[in-house]
Amino acid sequence: MTDCIRTQLAAAYKNNHRQLYFTAYKIVRDAEAARDCVASAYCKALRSDSFKGDSSLYTYLYTVTKNKALDHVRSHRVKHRASVAPADCESVWVPADIVPRAYPGPLQALLTKEKAQRTRRALAKMSASKRDAVLLYVVDGWKYKDIAECEGVAIGTVMSRINHARAELKAAVC
Repeated sequence: MTDCIRTQLAAAYKNNHRQLYFTAYKIVRDAEAARDCVASAYCKALRSDSFKGDSSLYTYLYTVTKNKALDHVRSHRVKHRASVAPADCESVWVPADIVPRAYPGPLQALLTKEKAQRTRRALAKMSASKRDAVLLYVVDGWKYKDIAECEGVAIGTVMSRINHARAELKAAVC
């Protein structure tokens, strides 16, 4: 095995591990199984004959992770079907489970609308520094370090502002 592949895998782990984990988690809905799928993908890439370098390493890892997760789900469905008696299967399924609602009910829509209005009012009353910090973090997905550099303050200050803003929003919405 070449050191080049190990270096590429280390960089891929640093940059893409979370994305691969969440890809697997979306499919298997189990944290431990998702970690196993990602680990299997890295192990497969470590084997000298497995990754040829025809595509990017992330694409390869993503494909292997997704396939491992799908295999996991398929194998568990077969095991579950084999362990459940037919009468039990028939009694568990109801039409509401099979056909999900495409939209929320009227009460849920009203509650969601009221919650959004209360959130907007709370954001409007909030100081500009807190509002900017929490919006950059939650809505735009910025990291604390980036917000601190943009605002020209310490990371601890950004963390404090976001924490206080969250507390104000929680108090206003609940």
